[in-house]
Amino acid sequence: MIIGIDANWLIYENAGIGKYSYFLIREILRQDKKNRYVLFANFIRHYKKRRQILLDLIKESKNKKCEIYISKIPSAWRDALSQTNVPIQWIYRKKVDLYFSSYFSGIFNNGFNKQIVVIYDLVFVHHWEHAGKKLSAYYLKRSIDAVEHCQKIIAISRSTQNDIEQSLGVDESKITIAYPGVDRGLFKKQAQAKCQIILDKYHIVKPYLLSVCTLEPRKNLESLLVACELLPHSFRNKYQLVLVGKSGWNNESLLNKINNFVNDEFIVITGYVPDQDLSYLYSGAKVFVYPSVYEGFGMPPLEAMACGCPVIVSNKSSLPEVVGKAGILVEPTPTAISSAIIHILENNELAIKLSKKGILQAKKFIWKISAQKIIKEFGRLK
Repeated sequence: MIIGIDANWLIYENAGIGKYSYFLIREILRQDKKNRYVLFANFIRHYKKRRQILLDLIKESKNKKCEIYISKIPSAWRDALSQTNVPIQWIYRKKVDLYFSSYFSGIFNNGFNKQIVVIYDLVFVHHWEHAGKKLSAYYLKRSIDAVEHCQKIIAISRSTQNDIEQSLGVDESKITIAYPGVDRGLFKKQAQAKCQIILDKYHIVKPYLLSVCTLEPRKNLESLLVACELLPHSFRNKYQLVLVGKSGWNNESLLNKINNFVNDEFIVITGYVPDQDLSYLYSGAKVFVYPSVYEGFGMPPLEAMACGCPVIVSNKSSLPEVVGKAGILVEPTPTAISSAIIHILENNELAIKLSKKGILQAKKFIWKISAQKIIKEFGRLK
């Protein structure tokens, strides 16, 4: 069987969807030496760099039955021709039997039936205000197209599966859960001496609380800032809050709150941090806090647990599923967040216990298992 894969998303290795796409597809290629694969991509900018990412992926997978097919169609032309990253002509040209997209960008309304797509979350249904009406309506339409025209939907968590069933009316039998994994070769507890080198790089001079996410409203960082204002004065003098992540949309209120924080030396904003450094920031933190009000999965808490950092997350959407009993779950309110932070900082025995439990919890999420689930679905559609 020839399986076509939309490889457009895996080139964005710094984004959550890009990470999921890269590691999942690499593992599929590693595990499946029976079928043939074609990785389809369309890009003009950074052509050599992005092409090399695809070539490296194939090399890492050691799959000799895989090829890449790249075109340079301007996005405006592509969008005028179809609403997909992969025009149907490519599919027929390569005699593809089944098409897989690690994003809900299937080949819809054209008679091609054997398709499997990934849906990460339905934030545009539950929190459309964070993306705006126009963009939310677009994503909702794409999701509806996916569930109508694809034979199988991959959800990245049980929470997302439940959302798809309840909000889009999809039967449970049509959905398979394929959890993200964690790169345990990278995200692991690091020696404190090595952590200090990275802390110096980002000008972190005190023990610190850590949060890793895009700086946007859905991540609920304003509640975290208020929670920190509720901490005892002695805590704010002793610790820093390190915010890791690029700036997102509609975050003017958040940035104003950061600029007007009572202690201007308390907050450190690093911007984007590569994974190689991030592992050390997780390992060096006293507490990792993730108060997001909605997630399809939530990779940062998983990475933090793998590095042995005690974790506090909100009790919403998929986060209880990710953390299990290995972290502290709270209502995403300033008072609840502040109390949980104090509870860990004042109780070293609890911090050690959560660190050990988090490492064990993170080991449950394995790329190999998710890849095998999807390969099994490929076989069922043969």
